Amino acid sequence: MDVITQQLKLKDIFPDAVVGEYADKYGLGKDDVDFIRKGYTTSGVEFTSGEKGVISYVNTAAIDRDAEVVLPEGGIMGDYRNHPVVMFGHDYSELPVGKNEWLKLDDKGWKGKTVYANTKRANEIYEYRKAGFPLAESIGFIPLEITQPGDGDFDDLAKALARRGAFKRSDIPKIRRIYKKWLMLEYSDVPIPSNPEALEIAIEKGLVPKPEEMEEEKQPKTMSQSEIKDELDYILIICQEHTLNEDNQALAKQLISELMRLSGGDTPVEIEESEEEVESLNNEEFREFLTEEIKRQIGGKLNA
Repeated sequence: MDVITQQLKLKDIFPDAVVGEYADKYGLGKDDVDFIRKGYTTSGVEFTSGEKGVISYVNTAAIDRDAEVVLPEGGIMGDYRNHPVVMFGHDYSELPVGKNEWLKLDDKGWKGKTVYANTKRANEIYEYRKAGFPLAESIGFIPLEITQPGDGDFDDLAKALARRGAFKRSDIPKIRRIYKKWLMLEYSDVPIPSNPEALEIAIEKGLVPKPEEMEEEKQPKTMSQSEIKDELDYILIICQEHTLNEDNQALAKQLISELMRLSGGDTPVEIEESEEEVESLNNEEFREFLTEEIKRQIGGKLNA
């Protein structure tokens, strides 16, 4: 089995309202809710006759490449079952490729059945899998309880998992963390970077972008001086339209003037000239900085 892992923050994936709901429900800090995606590749995938159905494990108690174990019986599936869609590549800009018909827990882990939709993309993915080319089943979850070496319950739990065949007892020292309780929120088919042949065919079928296209997406685009000025002018108009009081209007104008200085534009007379050399900002850096500064300086200060 191969396991693909992503360590994320829930706020980077889901809307603020959703993040707040889970943070309140489980007593977590809203900005600190971890969100983990683990993609499992297993043998023995089953195809159901009469429908485009695939049955495979989406989680087991195996030790993954991060030396972690996601305890199957610790999974909470209620929230996912309320909206059991299956995406491809966790791409929420596209329609789901199918739906999860059921999830069942057995001695090995969670086994699920995916029925693919009658769309061109879903049909391609199903035929790709049926032809014998593997995809990983990736689950996204919030970790709620963990145990690690040195904790009182770690040794007993790890030994119990070894006795039932999840891994060898000699592998226990390799484990650095066991997720005892976790909340599943999403499930997606994902390509397997470690399988070159499968990845090449997936690219040919248009299921994943070409490497050069992926590289292009990673390269931030530069932003011209006039484009930066347009952005700042637009932000100023938005601030004015939200009926800020006089103090906050001044604060907003000062913030935008300072951002104009940082971006290399004309320095307004009310802003003191900096003697420090200011590095030019690319498009992504500028937007990130602008967003964070707006949140920090005038976030929550708009009049009702």
